[in-house]
Amino acid sequence: MPCSFNPIHLEAVFLPVLKKIVMNGNIFQQSTAPENIDLIHIDFGYTIDHDFLQACAPVIKKLKEKKDEAYEKARKNLKAASIIDREICDIYADHFHVDKINRFVKRISEKYFFCDSAVQNREELRFLSAVTPIGIVVEYETLFSQCDTVIALQDDYGVVANTILKTIRDELNRRRISYHRYLCALTPATRTEHLIIPDLRLGFFTSNSFHPMIGKPTKKIHAERFMEEEYLKHSKNKFRFLRKAKTELIGDALQYLKIAKIYHEIRQTYITASEKTENCEETENRILQEIFF
Repeated sequence: MPCSFNPIHLEAVFLPVLKKIVMNGNIFQQSTAPENIDLIHIDFGYTIDHDFLQACAPVIKKLKEKKDEAYEKARKNLKAASIIDREICDIYADHFHVDKINRFVKRISEKYFFCDSAVQNREELRFLSAVTPIGIVVEYETLFSQCDTVIALQDDYGVVANTILKTIRDELNRRRISYHRYLCALTPATRTEHLIIPDLRLGFFTSNSFHPMIGKPTKKIHAERFMEEEYLKHSKNKFRFLRKAKTELIGDALQYLKIAKIYHEIRQTYITASEKTENCEETENRILQEIFF
């Protein structure tokens, strides 16, 4: 489970066979584990030389202020981008063919949803992508390791794909088939971007310039086929303008996140310098013992 602020670092590791999650135990990770999963917090706080940190406190404080300032600018840009995204959705929403979507989902369900479950299904909420200091990161490995069949929904604006995925979810719930629902990192409250159905090894992936499909999908579906053609043609320039504004805001946010990461890493050098190596090794051995024995 990578850190969204710095994806090359891990925040947690999930061990399904052992039914354990090992998580960074800092003050930001006040998390609870799913039912029947043991959550192990790693706390390295007592390995720190606090006298050393106290001597460096003015510099560390200034670096944190700079980091927080850049991070806040990134947050505001992303919020503005999400507002534009909602405006696109509102304009788009009433101008596609629901009957075509229903027929498409019916064909998909008849071909791939070949059995109904006798037990109640489960929906698990997750993220497949994130806006980070190194760009928009997509965990394609998750998609390809769990799916033999991938249906790509090519949708530059995400509205048709979201509606298709909602209709598919309704069908999965009716058939009591469990699935993983992957939320949009920009507007998680309102948009589903991808679905993975592990038991069927089947995935639905929304493809656009922010998170394009890589490789050759089993099937590629273009959103335009479900749109009212005349409206789409008439509104194309408006959509392009809004999409360009959204893209620029996200680009600015990425730049501010990069700046925040630089201040964060400089600050982190002081934390690393304060660690007592012998205490770190002792903690590592204790954690390994707790996990595997």
